[in-house]
Amino acid sequence: MAMHLMYSYKNIKELCNELKIAVTPPPSIETKKSLYRRINSIPFLVKPMVLANIFDGDNLERFAEERTEQLMLSRAINHHNEFWKQHETLSGNVYGAVPAELLTDDSVRMLENAGWDQIEVEILDFGGIRPDYQNLVTYCNKNFERFILVKETSTETVLGLVFNL
Repeated sequence: MAMHLMYSYKNIKELCNELKIAVTPPPSIETKKSLYRRINSIPFLVKPMVLANIFDGDNLERFAEERTEQLMLSRAINHHNEFWKQHETLSGNVYGAVPAELLTDDSVRMLENAGWDQIEVEILDFGGIRPDYQNLVTYCNKNFERFILVKETSTETVLGLVFNL
């Protein structure tokens, strides 16, 4: 259908050019439908960022060291690392997160006691349209306050993890 519309548009445009009539293009097909499909919602444990700017000085390094120490003490580091090996981070603004369902109850309790929050994360599938990554990052920055854009390493599917803080 879309190919037929584009073909018709080109024919109409050529005819209008011959007749010297101005033509405005039809709206982009991407604007007519959503860029993603919501596929799930699952609880994640998230280490809150209490810093105004994570990129000032050595804030990110200190945050990462503290996150790693807490994951190790709660015996959740292997689950965390395995999850992030399977999900290549493309962009985002959340720096400490792991799906709660991968962890033992003890690990969840220990992380919560260390200040981690358990929140619902919407899983969005961007796989159907395949826009370029920079446009997708721009779209996510405009539409989601807290997110991580990932690519599943096994399927190459692009997913958005939207954190409902």
